[in-house]
Amino acid sequence: GDLLWLGTYGGGLNRVWRGKGRIDHFQHQSSQPNSLSSDLIRGVHIDQQGGLWILTENGLNRLQNDVRDAELTFERFLPGYNLYWVHEDEQGSFWFGTYGQGLIQWHPNKGIQRTLRAEDGLPGDIVFGVLSDETGNLWLSTNHGLAMYKPSSEELTTYGSADGLINHEYNYNSAYLSKEGEMFFGG
Repeated sequence: GDLLWLGTYGGGLNRVWRGKGRIDHFQHQSSQPNSLSSDLIRGVHIDQQGGLWILTENGLNRLQNDVRDAELTFERFLPGYNLYWVHEDEQGSFWFGTYGQGLIQWHPNKGIQRTLRAEDGLPGDIVFGVLSDETGNLWLSTNHGLAMYKPSSEELTTYGSADGLINHEYNYNSAYLSKEGEMFFGG
């Protein structure tokens, strides 16, 4: 399309009109409950229905009006959650990697469905990346190693130095799934 969405870390959300040389800026306004919940943007996601979602350090925001409107309004979800990463599964659930709150499964119509934290066996409560393999297993990069989670059976397997990992801590926004199904995690 002719629109490009850029999340910034401190400057809110930018809408870039390609070919027109125009950029619109949208920021948190404490007096406006329909503005972004934070200017610290961690991710931008377009869901299976084409909806625009913004991950921030203070929850999730869903665009309520048309992407081309002059003023944008947002509905807020998950206040207080520092959202690092989102993976949307085939059922429309979002799996969020968070800073300090582990892995969260959330559905727009059902709310939080499940959480997975260090106390549940996750290597760490900071989840930097969430990728899905061809069988629906979720692979998680954390601040203390990798994990593979099977949502169907709730089985969790962790990986660390004994499994050949050189580094235990991974990096924010450093996960990639290739067309061949290979997973890359930066750490």
